[in-house]
Amino acid sequence: MERMIWAQLLHLSRNLWRPDAWRYDDPNGWRSSFIDEYSVDDGVWRRVTDRLAASGATMAMIDVADGVVYPSHPELAIKGSWTAEKMAAEVKRLKALGLEVVPKLNFATTHDQWLKEYGRMVGTRRYYEVVRDLINDICDIFEGPRLLHIGLDEELFDQIKAMKNAIGTFRKGKAFWQDVRFYADCCEKKGARPWMFADYAADFPDEFIRCCPKSILQSAWYYRDLFGNEPKKGGEKNFNGFWLKHIRTFEILAKGGFDQVPCGSTWNNECISKEGNNFKRLVDYCDSIIDSSHLKGYLQTTWQRLLPGASGENRNMLGIEWMREAREKRGRPNA
Repeated sequence: MERMIWAQLLHLSRNLWRPDAWRYDDPNGWRSSFIDEYSVDDGVWRRVTDRLAASGATMAMIDVADGVVYPSHPELAIKGSWTAEKMAAEVKRLKALGLEVVPKLNFATTHDQWLKEYGRMVGTRRYYEVVRDLINDICDIFEGPRLLHIGLDEELFDQIKAMKNAIGTFRKGKAFWQDVRFYADCCEKKGARPWMFADYAADFPDEFIRCCPKSILQSAWYYRDLFGNEPKKGGEKNFNGFWLKHIRTFEILAKGGFDQVPCGSTWNNECISKEGNNFKRLVDYCDSIIDSSHLKGYLQTTWQRLLPGASGENRNMLGIEWMREAREKRGRPNA
């Protein structure tokens, strides 16, 4: 029987959230206007991962991006990126602590700045060659992971419109699903089940249910603490229905018969200021609406770097604590 997933997302790289992050600036070549060097403190990394294992979590998900030197594409590395050997050694250490270790590569066109010029080649033969190479590399480095997260969050037209002074790529319909199936096929050929964020389902539920392969594990996300009490009308408080749309995605996926790992977060400072626990309420809510045969676990996120301080190490530790509280309250940690 598979263990229930209790995972936290840890970031090796932050070069995923700026549309203008990579530019060509001769004679220095491609350089970053965001973070052009590695931004993880080794001591914080060790303390957070040790605590994650000690808390009873079952999985560490690692957002790799350009934080590792890929054997097939070393040109993607930034200053201080871990060597493949260092990453492989950390995978072994985390496994010895009892954690399953899952890599994450984000191929959303709104979050693929880490791909440098290849992110401008979406839909071309060269793009697909590079994607296949990177998936093959990361599966080898992670010793044949059971799962591989391919990102795909926030690739919607609203995000493209918000890109100021930048180049945006937008896929929809057939073009989007062609690429999703390609990523999934690359994962499956390496023995890894693909896993994605289900943002597309929030805006195009019928199309998502019709077109998305059931073989892909899904994570819808919700980062507030209102749950069933979200306002039914738009307005500033509800970001014009943004959060209502996202909380409904859990039900859309359940209706479609998808396997799910719902995602919570410490991202929302409003929850923290009220001493709330978004993750504990997420578990209560999703346990009640998702059939146990399709509920594969829960994913915690912080979207913060692994650096000392309140917005780094402390927020990552808070995420672990919220997940521990939710798991213990649930009383069925592995079922």
